[in-house]
Amino acid sequence: MMIKSLEKINSRQIGLLMIAVVTASEFLFAPKYASEYAKQDGWISMSLTILPGILMVVLMTALSRRYPGLSIVEVGMKILGKWLGRLFAAFLAYSIFLYIAMNLKSMSTFVSVYALPRTPSLVIVGIFTFVCAIAVLAGIEVQGRCAEFIVPINMLFIALILCFSIPNMKPEQLQPVFENGLLPILKGTIIPSYWVLQGGWLVLGFLLPFLNQQEEGRKVSLLSVGFIVVILVAITAQTLTVIGPFTSESVYPFYSVIRMIGLGETFERVDSIVLFIWLEGLFLKIRAYFYSHSVYV
Repeated sequence: MMIKSLEKINSRQIGLLMIAVVTASEFLFAPKYASEYAKQDGWISMSLTILPGILMVVLMTALSRRYPGLSIVEVGMKILGKWLGRLFAAFLAYSIFLYIAMNLKSMSTFVSVYALPRTPSLVIVGIFTFVCAIAVLAGIEVQGRCAEFIVPINMLFIALILCFSIPNMKPEQLQPVFENGLLPILKGTIIPSYWVLQGGWLVLGFLLPFLNQQEEGRKVSLLSVGFIVVILVAITAQTLTVIGPFTSESVYPFYSVIRMIGLGETFERVDSIVLFIWLEGLFLKIRAYFYSHSVYV
């Protein structure tokens, strides 16, 4: 059922993988779901996702310390027993399959609409899935090195996009704060919190056993969660200040913000950068899903 590997990754790589898995596509959708209930307070909803993220890290690293070298599937076998453990493993396998399908569907829809309208979605999904599946054969160490190369580039592009959007910002669109009370803000936290939890348990539950410095696991995971929340809060706040109430109505609100960027007549159509960021991050994300499924489930 489970294939053991002698490969190891360091704490920096596992932290970058967590950032990639959570933010790969969520940076496009985060403002929409955070503001759907909370409206202009969506950035507050996004900031609250750090609480379930911290709880998830504490729980997963505690299990890792209690059962060193074991994945979440093996821990489930230890705690739940043989039969319930197998049901738990089947549930995880189904969950990973569902995550892969949802992400591939989102990717193919975006690419078909904004980049390759004449290319069948099946071709787009097939080629991307094939590349990710082949990359799994390279092992977890190569995955870690890819994260060290790809994630900083993606974060740099996102930072530049945020800076270039400053002229279009209208900070007054974030007011009034707490206009509708606390309940809508808490509702706006639900879906973003799910993203953080889903990405976190995948990386920590399946990849922590490959960490060569187990004592660094909790520290680097907490730092990664904090960085993820800061990025998503910045993107949400930026989107709200640029397109205001249209944030919750747009399918890809951050993409709408990017399309408004223009620096004179020499630097336009920067929205193509979104496709570059998304495909790179999604490559790491889907590859992590495939690797976890192939090794442990």
